[in-house]
Amino acid sequence: YTKDKSPFQQAHDSMQSIKKYIVDELGTDYNKLNFGYGVVFPRIHYENRGIDEEDYLLDPVLLDNHKGFSIFGADEYLWVGTANGINRGTIINGCIDWDHQTVANGLSGNWVVGIEQQIMNDIDRIWAITWSAGSGEYNSISYTENDGVSWEDIDYFTSKNIKIYNLDFYEDEIYVASEEGIFYSEDLIHWEKIEKYWSDTDTGDIILDESVYSVLHNKLDELEDDFHILIGTGDGLVIREDEETLGKYMDSTYL
Repeated sequence: YTKDKSPFQQAHDSMQSIKKYIVDELGTDYNKLNFGYGVVFPRIHYENRGIDEEDYLLDPVLLDNHKGFSIFGADEYLWVGTANGINRGTIINGCIDWDHQTVANGLSGNWVVGIEQQIMNDIDRIWAITWSAGSGEYNSISYTENDGVSWEDIDYFTSKNIKIYNLDFYEDEIYVASEEGIFYSEDLIHWEKIEKYWSDTDTGDIILDESVYSVLHNKLDELEDDFHILIGTGDGLVIREDEETLGKYMDSTYL
């Protein structure tokens, strides 16, 4: 999420990422890709699939599912979040077969602005960050453990309609960056807001901005329980070393 970018510019950036993935990974002719301002799914080998080019509907203005806002590539699938749900792409012989999923499948909202993966033990969990775009949709997060056959929303955020910007994980720990700060859970049911009085250990400067736009659990040593949590705020970058203080606080002077 970037404050100085409009939703259309963010869609454009997502479109470039998808275009690069398809060209680099599939070796598809660049001219076979047809993108508008926002993501339009590519015309990959349409002539080999019995599709008439003239009948191939590509319209990111009229069709919200052609407006892309997020992308994630897993081992088996390519996940694309749009303004009308999430699409699971299966790459077969240089082509992509798409399965479209929406609130009807359990998503908390159809505007999918982020997609993340959480792997722990034998569980492969895909997360979708949704923003409300109409009635019956919510600012929240949803997850699937069966490749999108069904989705479960997190009632804690759905009931409060909290806008979420970013997720990160460490094993079963879940960190949520939102407009109301950072939340944490280990079981998907009980959520704790990480209360903050973050002051720089060197200067005494404090973080005033309530919103947190990004979070990263950064393990420093695989053999020891030693980590930092990197927190992106409107006042700068926080490097949180323990439960109370932060080791460094970097604003635009340093970034």
